[in-house]
Formats: sequence, C-alpha cells, structure tokens
Amino acid sequence: MDSDRYKDVGDSHVACFVPQLYAAELLAKAGYRLCIVSDFAVRVYGLDNMIAADLVFAICDDQISDAATYLLSHDFKKVPFERRGTETVEDDASIRIKHSTLGTNVGIILSLASVWHLDLGTAHYQASITMLPSTSCPFPRFSVFLNSMIETLVDQIVTARAQPRYLEHYHMQWIYSGMIVLCPEDLRERLPPENQFFIKYFYKMLSHSDRADICRLRQAVQDGEMDVATATDSLPQKPFRIAELKSKLPRPSYWLPPTPRWPTPVLISPRECW
Repeated sequence: MDSDRYKDVGDSHVACFVPQLYAAELLAKAGYRLCIVSDFAVRVYGLDNMIAADLVFAICDDQISDAATYLLSHDFKKVPFERRGTETVEDDASIRIKHSTLGTNVGIILSLASVWHLDLGTAHYQASITMLPSTSCPFPRFSVFLNSMIETLVDQIVTARAQPRYLEHYHMQWIYSGMIVLCPEDLRERLPPENQFFIKYFYKMLSHSDRADICRLRQAVQDGEMDVATATDSLPQKPFRIAELKSKLPRPSYWLPPTPRWPTPVLISPRECW
C-alpha cells in the first residue's frame, strides 16, 4: 500500500484516506460491484466538509460477505462498531473493517447497496458509477446518488424505523442538503418528476408531519396514483402562509452576509458526471 498513491487526486484531504481508497480499488479490481457513498461522496463532488468518520462503501447485496472476506485476506481486519467509545451491534448486515496499521477511529463500513436504494446489479452498474480521478475508486454518478438519497430519506421518514449510526436521520438530511447545494439548477429538470417535486417543497415544510406528507405525496406521484399538479394542490398550506408573513418582516439589524470560504476542489463534477 503506497502512501503516495493518491497524491494526484487533487484534494489533500481526500488523498489522506489511503487505506480506504486502497480497499475500494482492491474490491473494484476483483470484480465486486460497489461505490463510495455518504459524506465522502459529497466531499468529492465539491462540498467543503471534513471527513472524521468511517468511509461507507455501498456493495451489491449478494457480494457483501465475500467482499469482507476478500479484504480480510489483504491486511484488513474486522472491528466492532462504536458509539462514543462504546461497542455497539448494528441491526443491519453492515460490516466495519479497518487496515491493520490503523487505529479504530476511522475505518470502512461495508453497507448493503439496497439500504441506499442503489441498484448495483450487473445490468446497471457501469452506467451508475464514475471513477475518482487518477484512481480506480468507484463513486456513484451525481444524479444516481441524489435520487438514492431522496429515496433513502423518504423511506426513513415514512417508516420511522430505527437506523444504524451511519444512516441516522440527521446525517442523511445533512448529506441530502449538501447534494442540493451542489446540484446545478438547470439539470434538476432531468430528475424524475417525483424527485423534482420533493426538492422543490421538502425544505418549505417546517414540521416533521408536514415533511411526512411531502414524502407520501412524492410516493403517490412515483406510483402513478396522482400527477405532480394534483400533489401540489394537496400540499399543507400553513408553511406557505408562515413563509409569506416572514417575507414581509424587515431584515434583522444584526444580519451579516455569509463569510467567504476557500473553494473546495471538485474532483467529480456534478455537471460532467450527472
């Protein structure tokens, strides 16, 4: 494992995750169908976030056990999940591993692709991924990951199931909001109608119950039970009345414009890898 292998990717923060990127290349070259997701993906797309947690690999469901075994034969080892320094047991089929030379603080989570609503089957895999520059590390194409994040978020809100730590609702919302910031406005019309509807109205809803209504309306559009116009007419109206009242208020005297930040390198362009 060469510590300088990834210095040419164009982002020193991304390049420092040598064992994790090495693991992704090992699996990809061995024929496993995977892609790197979660907050590491949005960093690669250009969001200025720092990665301080495990990298998450979404792997084809029927390959996850074999993929873990393959990495264990290449100087990686299985480690327990932790929450605030205490070992926990995840209730899904995910597996946490790390390279034998590293501590347990930052590792890799092998996660089922279906948990992320990603189709990594043979027929769709190559069309769904793109490679990190100068590497063989697969990432989902931007639109593929955005659609999957919406599906994942909707599923969490509608079902209200308990989630493992790496899929906690607040974290999924954070990733989704980052994807929306990065998504080119003119390309949103290429998304499925139900997802255009979701993007337009989700953050205009203030309460959890109103957001749950948005999710159910989106599902109805997706299932062909109603069109977007009917779903729009069925939206809760209270949030729009509140927004209208707020728009008439004067801007607070303490308001300041956002502080400029150093630009983050865009390693996989949302526009070019749509």
